[in-house]
Amino acid sequence: MLKCVAERNWHASLTLQQLHLSGLNWNPLTGLLSKTLDSTNDSYDTFSSLLISAYHKLFPLKSVYSESRRYSKPWFSKGLFVSHNRKNSLYKQFLKKPSKSNKASYNKYRNKYNSLIRVARKKYFHDKLDSVSSDLRKTWSVIKQIISKKKSEQLFSNMKDSSGVCSDPSRIATNFNNFFANIGPSLASKVPSSTQFSHKDFLVGHFADCFFLNPTTPAEVASIGHSLKNSKCEGVDGLSMSPIKETIDLLVAPLSHICNLSFEHGVFPDKLKIAKILPVFKSDDPSLFSNYRPISILPCLSKV
Repeated sequence: MLKCVAERNWHASLTLQQLHLSGLNWNPLTGLLSKTLDSTNDSYDTFSSLLISAYHKLFPLKSVYSESRRYSKPWFSKGLFVSHNRKNSLYKQFLKKPSKSNKASYNKYRNKYNSLIRVARKKYFHDKLDSVSSDLRKTWSVIKQIISKKKSEQLFSNMKDSSGVCSDPSRIATNFNNFFANIGPSLASKVPSSTQFSHKDFLVGHFADCFFLNPTTPAEVASIGHSLKNSKCEGVDGLSMSPIKETIDLLVAPLSHICNLSFEHGVFPDKLKIAKILPVFKSDDPSLFSNYRPISILPCLSKV
């Protein structure tokens, strides 16, 4: 069965990325006056507009047809693909001339081919588990692949709310948003209030020292950027960490400028506060909103 999905074309070379980003003009950004509180947001808006435009040119979305067959699996090598075609050829030959010798040839080759598939799959997952042995989350992800635990494609198709069953995507998204947004206030309302203590009771003593942040530098921003984990997961701005890390040295000048504006005015860019929320099914009835938990995907640059 063929499925058409939109994926990023990640084939742009590092040299091409560096060449493209090095040609961007950051002067409009660094030239913005830092005397107003709006300068932090204005600077980041200018920066993100230039970066996102370059990102989409380097890594455009493309339509990809995925085929759910055995030879699309990661352990299926070119050699196995040749063997697959050879097996099909023998089978066609047997159908054309159903003799005992043709049947024996096909059965022998088929059994050998299936044996090679099992060995290749076993070796792939053995090596995969070894490579992620220090990361529990990734280990469980590999285990789910081994036992073929797939996510249900029927989730979100029919959800239940106060007015009945709904299948409209917009209405389902609104209900998810309302449910997740009210989790905190709902839990807080169940906590008994106390009039015995005030927050001022915990603010005792006099301290002469103050808290101070030194201005950041391009070198510090580059060091933090290189230390972040690689990921192709995209936030609401469409940017992902992996290509950003590869070219972080070309972005440190505007990023350090924005960070220092943020320190100076105490303003965090509004666009970096917006997260993409994904509902993740927990258990029990998949049609109930209460059986999902939210996962927030923040813009990758908010972690720098």
